[in-house]
Amino acid sequence: MAVPTYDRLATTTTTGTVSSVTFSSINQTYTDLILVCQFAFDVNNNSLFIQFNSDTGTNYSYTSFEGYNSTYDSYKTSNQTKLNVAGVNIGAGTSLSYPGTCTVQINNYVSSYYKVAVSQWTTNNDGGSREVGTLVGSWRSNSAITDIKILSQNNIISGSKFVLYGIKKA
Repeated sequence: MAVPTYDRLATTTTTGTVSSVTFSSINQTYTDLILVCQFAFDVNNNSLFIQFNSDTGTNYSYTSFEGYNSTYDSYKTSNQTKLNVAGVNIGAGTSLSYPGTCTVQINNYVSSYYKVAVSQWTTNNDGGSREVGTLVGSWRSNSAITDIKILSQNNIISGSKFVLYGIKKA
């Protein structure tokens, strides 16, 4: 069986504080996308979100399960304006010494079906609280994904890094 090939499509490292990072004109010749993030914020305890194709409508839903400190929680949320991919409960802090990290797999991003994203993350806030979690989300659109916007409630700090990979058919 052939092993899928991962090609790095784009890398962005923030310089200065930014409100968002966008990967645009995404190559349409791959089967899936992988987004890898290492980040922190200008305000403690924030979450990381994504939007596809500049869609700010209530077309996103997700189910998440996370463990934080000595407890765990789960959420099911519908009709959102963005997809939460890291830090649903605790959120990340303000230092890249202990960054938030996540890996988001976006399956069949060029298909004519609703899109599915699976995220796994770890966040640390400034109070020392840690969170790990996984999330399955959907974007209710039949359009191929041509751009991904990464954002937070506040700002992403300088030195945060985002890498987008395409997975070729095996």
